[in-house]
Amino acid sequence: MKETGAITMIAAVVLATHSVLAGPFSRMDVFGDSLSDPGNIGSRYIDKENVVNTAPYAGGRYSNGPVYAELLPGLLGIPGGGVQNFAVGGALSDNTNNNNTGTGTLPGLLQQVRSATGLSASTLNVVWIGGNDYSGFLGNAVGSGLPARTAIDTQITITVNNVVAAITTLAKAGGRNFLVANLPPMGLTPDGRALAGALATNAGSINQITARHNVQLAAAMALLRQRLGVTILVMDVNALFLRIMASPGSFGFTNVTDPCLTTIANITSVCASPASYLFWDGQHPTAATQAFLAQYMTSVITQH
Repeated sequence: MKETGAITMIAAVVLATHSVLAGPFSRMDVFGDSLSDPGNIGSRYIDKENVVNTAPYAGGRYSNGPVYAELLPGLLGIPGGGVQNFAVGGALSDNTNNNNTGTGTLPGLLQQVRSATGLSASTLNVVWIGGNDYSGFLGNAVGSGLPARTAIDTQITITVNNVVAAITTLAKAGGRNFLVANLPPMGLTPDGRALAGALATNAGSINQITARHNVQLAAAMALLRQRLGVTILVMDVNALFLRIMASPGSFGFTNVTDPCLTTIANITSVCASPASYLFWDGQHPTAATQAFLAQYMTSVITQH
């Protein structure tokens, strides 16, 4: 298939600059936000009218089907009972969660990692976080314009330092192998383009923020490998999204700009062919995109 060859090629580029994780793995723990949430939000959110608890969202997921974190264990040969997924929609990189209301207790990343126990060298620890940090940071600036470079750099440092703290906590609990995903080009999501307009800027300016996050994340992970003596593979999700957007037909997509799911005047509509769309809603991938993410991660992890 065309898309398989493209994924393998991108994976080869990643492997040229990163070490390979020391599998095989008997267990996988996942930490993050809605991109990794397999339905935890649907069972834990205090407001059961939360939109993802109802169709056409699938079983509390922020998509129309399984997320990569549900598919990856099978592709890696990890037993079904060997998966612990702590990711919850709305999580930020610190202790907070956008979906908490009142005395809500939905965890952020730093709370999630403190729940993990019994880690070992055979545990694959997956960490993917940061989108909510930046969407909230930029959303708070609507009406004032794009924040100053110094404010943006401060936010990036805070977010990356939280990832460092999370991995340090997991390493102290016995974790030795980490898969850390960077961020896709936020300015090219439907919500990201709308946010750029609200900030009187362009998508490129938003993309520069996630690009700078990704550079700082990679540098921080390189230092953390040495300091902790662990294996950390930075998954270049940004490269995959850019490749798909540049050549959507190679991956079986026909629309990489619009959301499949739209709501206008309280009327919700779903596109005729969700599998041909990159985005399910304004910021989340379709199940088809999530499947490609799982394949991509598998290619990077298993190639030697």
